[in-house]
Amino acid sequence: MGTVKEILKKNSGENEIYEGKIIEVYPDLVMNHDGDNSYNVTVFEQKLKADKVFSSEKIVMGLDHNVPSNSINTASVHSDLRKFAQKHKIKHFYDNEGILHQLMIENHVRPGQLIFAADSHTCSYGGVGALGIPIGTTDNAFIWATGKTWFQVPKIVRIQFAGSISKGVFAKDISLNLLKMLKPYELTGSIVEISGVAINSLSISSKITVANMCAEFGALSAVITEYPEENDSYNYMFDITNIEPSVAIPHHPSNVEKVNELSAIKVNQVFLGSCTNGRLEDLGIAALIMQGQKVAKDIRMYIAPASRQQLLLGLEKGYIQTLIKAGGILLNPGCSLCFGSCQGVMHDDEVLFSTGNRNHKGRVGSNSSHIYLGSPATAAATAIRGVITDPREFLASLNQDDFIGGERNVK
Repeated sequence: MGTVKEILKKNSGENEIYEGKIIEVYPDLVMNHDGDNSYNVTVFEQKLKADKVFSSEKIVMGLDHNVPSNSINTASVHSDLRKFAQKHKIKHFYDNEGILHQLMIENHVRPGQLIFAADSHTCSYGGVGALGIPIGTTDNAFIWATGKTWFQVPKIVRIQFAGSISKGVFAKDISLNLLKMLKPYELTGSIVEISGVAINSLSISSKITVANMCAEFGALSAVITEYPEENDSYNYMFDITNIEPSVAIPHHPSNVEKVNELSAIKVNQVFLGSCTNGRLEDLGIAALIMQGQKVAKDIRMYIAPASRQQLLLGLEKGYIQTLIKAGGILLNPGCSLCFGSCQGVMHDDEVLFSTGNRNHKGRVGSNSSHIYLGSPATAAATAIRGVITDPREFLASLNQDDFIGGERNVK
């Protein structure tokens, strides 16, 4: 996996990369989805007056935020994007197949690539060693037309992960505690380069979770690399050894407390899914905890796998069946409750426990509702008890290999 500077050199042709330098780059891929409406189509056709895209293979499009369409306006956006893709023979258009970030990682993203996408969680691609840069719809349209854009090299901040993960602790707990250490927007506009034995001992799915959550402390992007530059100095050292299961309380992901300090908080809904935690590993740990259990009375537990592939794998492993038998409600693959516009919208004073990435006021319905963020393990334990619950209560009797990775021993 390449460092940030190596990726930027490759895609710009520049011999030297340094903070503040303005470079012209040629991305390997560019992605957009319906969450941006169809303004990029309007800019492409009416402002740039372009008549063809630079490549029908390097553009990835799809529908994932409001699926199925929940209004006439949403249906109109979907129609505009479908027609654009058909007109320009876009090879990769994903229609209700799942979250675009997950589909990108499953089908397109490779280590060392430079990718621009009209979404703030484009940093997810850093989990597999690619550099994902979020852009607006105007920049998106410009790349559609030209295949290039300008880019001012931001500050590169290096974080070294040290230590080892404890039993009952998962990537989401690590991410939340990293947010707590760095504070909101401390690294706004920077690219974070993460390395160290501790981070590289995690599964690919867990690395994607860590990279994804870097957006929440303001980072432009993040890349997890196995090979930092020689004699490199680190801006931050982050020891994961003493991390415990953790929860972000309203109304920001950096408001982090230990889960065992929140046991009196009753919830109304639990959500398992998102581009942060909707993969097989996440479904697996939740299923392991919920095997033989039931969702608490008056609790609604929604499950939205990150993609069709993750749903099928979950079915093959038996995870989905376990979650449904326990009382979970299966939704179609997509952004779902994490985006908060078309499924599971909350009323006044309701409480959601979510494995998503944001808990800002009003994100999932009423401005007086409350969102708590945590790992799939904590979500499962919370669904069973009806109050925020330490997952170690259920995991204490299990062998570590049964749940780290979340892909074994669930029937």
